[in-house]
Amino acid sequence: MGMTNASSLALVAVSIAVSIFASFTALNLTGRIIAAEPRARHWWIMAAAVALGGGTWAMHFIGILSMAMPATYDTSLTLLSLVLPIIASGVGLNIVSRLGASRASLLWSGLLVGSGIVAMHYVGMAALRVPAVTIAYNLPLVGVSVAIAVFAATAALWLAFRIRDTSERIGASLLMGIAISGMHYTAMAAATFKVTGRSTAPDPMIQPAILALAVVGASTFLLLLGLITAYFDRALASMTAREATALKASEQRFRSMIETTSDIIGIVDSGGAFIYDNFGARNVLGYLPEEMVNRHPISFVLPEAINDAEHFLATVRASPGVPVTIELPLIRRNGERREFEVMATNLLHVPAVGGTVVNLRDITERKQLIAQLETLSETDILTGALNRRGFTRMANREFERLRRRRAMATIVMFDIDHFKKVNDRYGHAAGDLVLGKIADCCRAHLRQTDLLGRLGGEEFALLLADGDTNAAPSAIARLSASIASTSVWSIKGSVSVTASFGIATIDPATIELTDALAQADEALYEAKDAGRNCIKIRA
Repeated sequence: MGMTNASSLALVAVSIAVSIFASFTALNLTGRIIAAEPRARHWWIMAAAVALGGGTWAMHFIGILSMAMPATYDTSLTLLSLVLPIIASGVGLNIVSRLGASRASLLWSGLLVGSGIVAMHYVGMAALRVPAVTIAYNLPLVGVSVAIAVFAATAALWLAFRIRDTSERIGASLLMGIAISGMHYTAMAAATFKVTGRSTAPDPMIQPAILALAVVGASTFLLLLGLITAYFDRALASMTAREATALKASEQRFRSMIETTSDIIGIVDSGGAFIYDNFGARNVLGYLPEEMVNRHPISFVLPEAINDAEHFLATVRASPGVPVTIELPLIRRNGERREFEVMATNLLHVPAVGGTVVNLRDITERKQLIAQLETLSETDILTGALNRRGFTRMANREFERLRRRRAMATIVMFDIDHFKKVNDRYGHAAGDLVLGKIADCCRAHLRQTDLLGRLGGEEFALLLADGDTNAAPSAIARLSASIASTSVWSIKGSVSVTASFGIATIDPATIELTDALAQADEALYEAKDAGRNCIKIRA
């Protein structure tokens, strides 16, 4: 004798709605699994498993309650029927999130989750206690229910890890919910309730009212979870879209800055070859980006600076993360020499870079300007000779060279005789002409290697190097005669002057420049004391 398993259509509709909403919630949460950081991913897997497993369980027992049978429910088996689909869903989601949505991982995970849903249904049916009634199953229909469960689970996982749009997610939720409900009611159709006339042994039971309350609570929880996740999913999607837009704009700004700068910005790999160039080399060195790739930076360096460049690169390799700077002469494609400031930072340890970032800035014009300013700062504007600062610097450098060569040199100090009277009688403009004429006479009688400096007023200094020191007095005598025979014209008439000279022959290895000038100055004062217009020598 059998019992009917006819159901309340209202509760059947509710069970299907719960299944659909549980599917929607699970899809929302699974979307967060994909976007979450690895450390937070297991929490989203847990939440999605509770939504999918718990929703399926709630749908099942709403369907059972729709039959309006005088039944009670075994506590242990009822709880087990809740835990099984949650665990199976969690493991299945974890497999796909770790291995990706490949065909193999989807099939295995679908089989696992589907088996969990099937186990939930039949364990839940086993928990059903109806007095004097047993349940028999139609095995073909049971097989169909198992196939539907596995198919529904596999489809759910495939959709969960591929769908991004909300409208697509709603459609997928409808399909999943109907498929899971179809599995349940197929399984219910496989069950036949037979009246045996004897009651089962009393077990700890759950009354239908309590079960109904539990199902209502689970359904309410799923409803709230779905609404909350939908809200946060929308908010996170909006935030992600804004961040993606901002990131794209920032990337475009950065790319525009990098590609339009006048500097060469490149990345050099561990082997020392360019793997990236920002188009700067095209304008600065004359090479296209593809011509820069695989070229070694040393290939652009002039031979005279290769050792410095190699030492620089070795320092960069030995100093990860530390910017290192050097100035090097490089050669353009057309053979022109250009001066560059090179800054390199070793970022081989940074995975996103994987190389040494090199910045090359053309400083040719800057160095030329600096050289011009240095020349002006060391040049006497009136005579074109070195001023005291320039003469001191150049003479000290010459002393260092002479020391290395162990050579002698001659220092000369001379004054224009009675120069104050020239200014008083002919005016300062005439005095300036005289100073310029004296400098011209010196340049006419000196070699290019000799140094001429105006130390102040009418006082001049000479450094004669790379020559016979014994011949210096004769050269100075010719210069003295040239000065005496020279005149300049002013509005007050012709101006002629003479000069007094002091000569000191020195050994740069045993004396400093200041002491050498002092010796020549003493000889100059001896010439003044001797009546001027003469030469005195301090050996």
